[in-house]
Amino acid sequence: VQTCALPISDVIATNDLALGYTHTFSANLVGVLRYSFLRVSQKRTPPAGALTTDFAAKYGLTPAAAGAGFPALGTLGTSTLQLAASTPYTDVDQNYIGGSDFTWTHGQHLFQFGVDLRWIQSDQYDYSNTYGGKYNFSQALTNTTGTSAGSGGNAEATFILGEINTYTAAPASVPGYYRWHYDAAYFQDDWRVHPNLTLNLGIRYEVEMPRTEKYNNQGTVVLNQNVKYGTVTPAPTSNAAFCFSGSCGLPRTLWPTNWWGIEPRFGIDYAPTRNFTIRAAYGVLRIPLT
Repeated sequence: VQTCALPISDVIATNDLALGYTHTFSANLVGVLRYSFLRVSQKRTPPAGALTTDFAAKYGLTPAAAGAGFPALGTLGTSTLQLAASTPYTDVDQNYIGGSDFTWTHGQHLFQFGVDLRWIQSDQYDYSNTYGGKYNFSQALTNTTGTSAGSGGNAEATFILGEINTYTAAPASVPGYYRWHYDAAYFQDDWRVHPNLTLNLGIRYEVEMPRTEKYNNQGTVVLNQNVKYGTVTPAPTSNAAFCFSGSCGLPRTLWPTNWWGIEPRFGIDYAPTRNFTIRAAYGVLRIPLT
């Protein structure tokens, strides 16, 4: 048996748009309004030839939930007969970003302030095991050495005999439509205290809202639910349950909002002589989950 892996198809497309408007209010006040749109679409699919028909149904196997495709015939030793993409998916990420920045000179101060507002969407489609599922063949099923499982046998021989070890399939592809916001504002004062001393004083405040799913198709394990399973008497119980957004007392989000996104900045620029300058700075920076 010769095993092989046919090439998959990866396509990545991006669309970006950026607009800006600068307005001079006065000799010491300038403002900038900006808007940008970022879109990235990533798609991984099986080769076109594997999508011409439902090969699983054609050969008497479980039909493909996607209606076409070639099932993955697992791992055969160190090789894989794989005519479907190993992890077929489509991800479409879109960012809508708006904001403003202002610069104001007043006396010995240079003030800079603005806002950063983002609305993020991530649509994720997982097609794993929808092309007829995945069949695995273990070498242990043809192990005749009498030793421990895995030390004898041959996975390709197991495949020839049609001895399936495990089978995995997905009855449908359930997409996830994730949505969340990221908002921030900042203020900075470059204060020239003395001709040879400048202080940089600033603060940034940000709030990243927890992610929601458009149809509440995201969940987590919630404790203290006292759930009963089945119809037998007495029914087995559990003190925890897997709950979707909007159930078991959960909001549409799975974790609370962090309202403490305070990020101070402090800097100093000191020149004791014409040929010597001392600079130092301190800041708290937080990388958004996005």
